[in-house]
Amino acid sequence: MNSIPDSSCRAPARTGLPVAVALLGMAIFAVTTAEFAVAGLIDGLARDLGVQVTAIGYLVSIYAAGMMLGGPVVVLVLARLRERTALALVLAAFALAQLVAALAPGYPLLAASRFVQGFAGAAAFGLALSIGGRIAGPGRQGQAAARIMGGLMIGTVLGLPLATWAGTQVGWRGTFAGLALVAALAALAVWRGVPGDDARHDGAAATAALRSPWLWAAFATSFLLIGGTFAAFTYFVPLLRLLTGVPAAWIPPLLALYGLATVVGNFACGRLSDRMGALPVQRAGLVVLVLALAAFALAATVPALALSALVAIGLTGVALNPAMVARVMAIDGSPLVAAVHTAVISAGLLSGSALAGVAIEHTRSMAAAPWVGAAMAALALASTLRVRG
Repeated sequence: MNSIPDSSCRAPARTGLPVAVALLGMAIFAVTTAEFAVAGLIDGLARDLGVQVTAIGYLVSIYAAGMMLGGPVVVLVLARLRERTALALVLAAFALAQLVAALAPGYPLLAASRFVQGFAGAAAFGLALSIGGRIAGPGRQGQAAARIMGGLMIGTVLGLPLATWAGTQVGWRGTFAGLALVAALAALAVWRGVPGDDARHDGAAATAALRSPWLWAAFATSFLLIGGTFAAFTYFVPLLRLLTGVPAAWIPPLLALYGLATVVGNFACGRLSDRMGALPVQRAGLVVLVLALAAFALAATVPALALSALVAIGLTGVALNPAMVARVMAIDGSPLVAAVHTAVISAGLLSGSALAGVAIEHTRSMAAAPWVGAAMAALALASTLRVRG
């Protein structure tokens, strides 16, 4: 394969981002918090709906399946609309589906509403990233992606605990209804605060762009990177408790530390991607990620080394999202391509977690999870080596 230049490199950076980019990040915060709130409300949901805890856990997979299958379809259906209008409608649909979930009398309707939310959530990511890159302009797309994806990080670190606390105060139905209101307010904020002079995106041109081998090379890196990260992340709690010997009371603070590391790494990655280029940042981050995952597998029983590896995984891993987004945008910045990228990332998340689970079952060792992660991250690094930065 011949190497090609990565056009995301070394564009002159400017300071400051439009306020509208922050509004897009708030929209992603609303979507992400609603997506992961199930994890903090699992006991109440299982009890009230009369199902097993594992059935509630499947709601996360159902949402992810909706993201994989639906985002590109929704973006294509809305291709005739201006991007701001499409995003506002998608967020409004997400809010409506969330309200249906709050009112669902039983598990089947709740599961269906989660699938629809996955459709809308993936489209929201694709549209928000496309709009953000456009209004930020060349040289600031990495920072714009970091600001928008910061909504995802903060939704995980702050939104999930808040939703869990709300569940103890008003129950899961009240929490879901509140999250529907947040999503509706995000739709209104996008409609009122995001510039409306954007052109309609060209669905045919975006579909043609999907035939680019360089685009699929970038997708492959994202798939493997996120898969490797979540192979380990899915099993952080049992790894820390069973191998590292961390007391149960320390687990929440350590997960918060990991979450803080992802937030710091996300914004640092955005700035570095604009200054150095997305591809060099991906490569450097993947080297650290491979080493950190391997160290976690080898030294999980040594607390100081295990916790250092945990922080290093947080600073890279998911935090490399801005570089992944900027690399794809350099090839094509359309909402359709961004939505397909989101679907690929969701597939990587599910694949990494599943492969780690299979490896643990076959080896009967929790350390298999970070080894799977290290292998996938190494493949992600290899996928970047034939492209010039």
